[in-house]
Formats: sequence, C-alpha cells, structure tokens
Amino acid sequence: MPARPRRGGPCVLLVPGTQIEVAVEYKNVKNINLRLLPPNGAARLSAPRGAGTEVLLRFLAEKRGWIEKKQAEFAKNRALPGLPTPASPRLLLWGKTLPVRFAAAGKSRARLEGGGVAFYVNGPAGEAVCAALYLALCQEELLRALPEESARAEGAVGKRAAGYRLKNMRSRWGSCNTQTGVVALNLQLARLPAFCLHYVLVHELAHLILPGHGPEFWKLMDGFCPDWRAARELMRHFPLF
Repeated sequence: MPARPRRGGPCVLLVPGTQIEVAVEYKNVKNINLRLLPPNGAARLSAPRGAGTEVLLRFLAEKRGWIEKKQAEFAKNRALPGLPTPASPRLLLWGKTLPVRFAAAGKSRARLEGGGVAFYVNGPAGEAVCAALYLALCQEELLRALPEESARAEGAVGKRAAGYRLKNMRSRWGSCNTQTGVVALNLQLARLPAFCLHYVLVHELAHLILPGHGPEFWKLMDGFCPDWRAARELMRHFPLF
C-alpha cells in the first residue's frame, strides 16, 4: 500500500499482512532504522530520503515476526502490577506478585506481612503516598540484599565499587561513575527477579574495566554474567513509575 501522510507528521505504512501501523520519517540517513517505543510498542521507521515504498514494505515484511513478538512483550509488561493503589492492590517484589493491604495508622509505612504487603497510611492513600511507600519498601529490600549480591558481582568482575547509591530512576537501571568508582542502582530493581540485580551490578562494575558498550565490553559480560541477555531482555520494556 502507498504511504499515507499524517497531518503535521510522518507518513504511515501498514506492516504487510497486519494492521500494525508504522510511522515513517524520511531523514538524511543511509540505512533504514526501525524502533518500537514504550509504553505500547508504537513502531517508528527512519528511512533515507528517496527510499521507495516497495523497499520499505519489503523491509517491514522481513521484520514482521520481530515486531509482533516485541509488541506482545510490551502488552505483557503493561499487564504487570505497577504502582499499587487501593483500586489496584498488588505489587511486584523480586519478580513475584504480592497482594497489598491498606490500613489507617498514625505513621505511614510499608511492611511485609502475612505473605503480602501492608501499607499503613496516615491520611488518603493517593498515588504520591503509595509511590513513596513502595519505593521505601524497595530500598529496604535492596539494602538487605546488597551486601551479598555486591560481593558476588565484585568477585565475578574482579573490581570493587567505591560505594553504592540507591535512588529512583525513570529511564535507567544503574550507572557507574568511572572517575569515583561509585555505582548507582535504581530502587525499582527490587521489583525484578534477583538475577536482574546481579546483571546490573556486574554491568556497572564492568565499566570500571571498559567504560563504553563496544564489542569488547559485551565479551567481558559473556564471561562475567553468561545469562546477561535474558536479564536485559526482561528489563528492556519493563514499566517504571
């Protein structure tokens, strides 16, 4: 089908044999580049100026299986528990879905209790309060797990961090300041299975050896953390709040 323009935006193609729309933007680039964007896996295609519609359709036909697989992953992750609220009383902790019970109290706090989590709230249980309680629980869990997990990761890499910082991040799971040797970890790692925390620790510590993400870095990761691909794939589209 011919590309049809969107008013004020790029044109749109359908992936052959599907109803999946792909927004096409022509740029001064040499290659065709396809991206799927969170939270829904919306497809965006950057194409060289002058690239014919038939060429783009053939490219999309070849990528159909990959697009469908990745969009299914987006849909699955959107179904995971996000921020717990009285209307959606469940959360993820170390990859497991736990029920959340809300109760009034003089001081707001979150506790593991009776096979689930209790949110004791002093006042209305709005989103800001729920987020603060959830992140406090994540921090408590990471602080409990970090001594053992960091020692295991440091042993695998052969490097020690100068220190660890825990903070909530919306766009990354960790970072490493190669000048100071301090590793920052996203509080929301406590929502994921423990092997993801191990992957992030190893990844950031490996930057004390190689700062970039070139082929040599990933060769190091193959030796330090052989299942890093599975962890990265799980985390790639995971919904953060």
